[in-house]
Amino acid sequence: MSTALRLTITSMITFMILFFIVRIVFSVGMRDVPLLEALVSLETWLPIVIFGAFYGLIMFFINKKKYPEG
Repeated sequence: MSTALRLTITSMITFMILFFIVRIVFSVGMRDVPLLEALVSLETWLPIVIFGAFYGLIMFFINKKKYPEG
């Protein structure tokens, strides 16, 4: 596995975990949504997946430019 792909996957997972935590805290703390409902809600997961995919795509091209091997 190339360095660019490894860095992309690592940064994408980190981004998605942090974004997930922020979404759960916002849902439970600010809008008084029950925790279980916030965990299974499409409203929580859809932005995480969409932004995570875009972030991963951007980071892949940045990392590919930095580490052009393979």
